[in-house]
Amino acid sequence: MKGFFIIAISIFLITFSACKNSDRDLDTGTDASKDFWVAANQFSNIIREVHKVAIVDSILNGVDTAFAIPPETCMDTMFRFPDAGPFPISLALVYTDTLVCDTARTRSGKIYADFSGRYTDFGTTIKINTENFEIDGVFFSGAITMTMQSKSADTIIYKISVTDGKIIDSKKIGNNVSLWDGDFTFYQYSGRSTVTAIDDNFKYFGSGTGMGQNGVIYSFTDQVAFDLQADCEYESEGQFTLVSTNRQNRVLKFGTGNCDNKMVVSIPPVNGDHEVSIR
Repeated sequence: MKGFFIIAISIFLITFSACKNSDRDLDTGTDASKDFWVAANQFSNIIREVHKVAIVDSILNGVDTAFAIPPETCMDTMFRFPDAGPFPISLALVYTDTLVCDTARTRSGKIYADFSGRYTDFGTTIKINTENFEIDGVFFSGAITMTMQSKSADTIIYKISVTDGKIIDSKKIGNNVSLWDGDFTFYQYSGRSTVTAIDDNFKYFGSGTGMGQNGVIYSFTDQVAFDLQADCEYESEGQFTLVSTNRQNRVLKFGTGNCDNKMVVSIPPVNGDHEVSIR
């Protein structure tokens, strides 16, 4: 995927090398910014779905069977292989969009996660991929690798890489594919004192590259870490900057602790603020 981006950026530079400053003054598009957030949101949802299952599991996390509880997530079923270990253990999560749950979003397809050791043990690597997995008609595929770095009474930290990320919006006619790669620090900062996942809040930050459905190639990096509240499907706080050739930078601002599907795209110095929402 990184080779793809090098080639694509070279073509982009040749094609648009004659772009005028006046064109930049009219640069107010938000399509690539929206595609960035859709990809980031899909990625973080997949991580949290695996977390909701693994953190409460007597096999995957070594929770005492007297305290282990069923996963608190809207899925059809789950499988472990081998079911009782030893590691490595493969986990399959199966979703059906006909399953009615108390949530505003629907999921279908499968998430697979291969655990080298217990979920919260130092050095454990979890390799995640998907099969026809979608949230409200948006499909995500790619490879996610998590490595457990450290933990304390309140915090557990993973290093995460996303490669060959591909997002397809099945409800859009025409160009509906975007691409996304990145390296992140992803950490739980509250809820560690309880077995349940319903109070587990996360933050993540990092950088990477992407290509929007409109063909715009960009890099991104954080200024303020994304905040993921346990009871919210969307990033409720954070700030990232998107940079692409011959376009003004985009500063993406997410909430002030509020849970909604909206962000503000600022295009300095004079191209204004634009509100963008996702499904």
